[in-house]
Amino acid sequence: MRVVFSPIAISLLLSTTPNPGNSWSVITNHRPLTSLTTPRLRPTKLFSQNPGNDNNVVLRPSSAPEAFDSFKIGTARVHRYASSSAADDGTNYVMWYHGRSAAADEDNGELPPLSTGRIGRATSRNGLAWEKQMDGSPSEDHPNVSLGLNKESWWGFDTAHVGLGQVLLPLSTPAVVAEGGVYLMYYMGGNFEETKVSEYMPGGEGGEVTVKGMKMKIGVAVSQDG
Repeated sequence: MRVVFSPIAISLLLSTTPNPGNSWSVITNHRPLTSLTTPRLRPTKLFSQNPGNDNNVVLRPSSAPEAFDSFKIGTARVHRYASSSAADDGTNYVMWYHGRSAAADEDNGELPPLSTGRIGRATSRNGLAWEKQMDGSPSEDHPNVSLGLNKESWWGFDTAHVGLGQVLLPLSTPAVVAEGGVYLMYYMGGNFEETKVSEYMPGGEGGEVTVKGMKMKIGVAVSQDG
């Protein structure tokens, strides 16, 4: 179930400290934010520098055909946390990412050929060996996902596919995970509205051919457990 939060409720949630998990609720009636740009740094591969070798890969699509990410995955966002819990005195990495299943790609052949679909999560002790989290949010439309498709509002912008933008921990110390709190997830989404391919092609190529899900918008969801 998707819960709508008012700005006052959001401000109350932001006054606590986060705890990572899987349950997210979409926020509406929020104030638009001004976009910011940051410099991009050239990364250094930790394993092989050979372009034909994929030993540098740390996460792949799932092998199970029914998994939400069995076809494509993309847009990984990673946070490193030092737990404040007495039961867990170690450091953990949490990765959110989006993925598309083979079945969803076949059933929705008119969607753009992207890796967007639903959003899941993986964890790691060292940032290199990752384990996908199978305890997804029970309120979502697909098992093992943190944020799925909007099945409650057919008119919503996020009914066909969603993709990850960023996950933030406002008004808190990002390096420490404590009990209670709030996360904000910014995500993109598209619905089944048809638009002409020519709108996105140079010179208007594509003629009258149409595609669904290209008029994407950006939304925000809130979670108290990530």
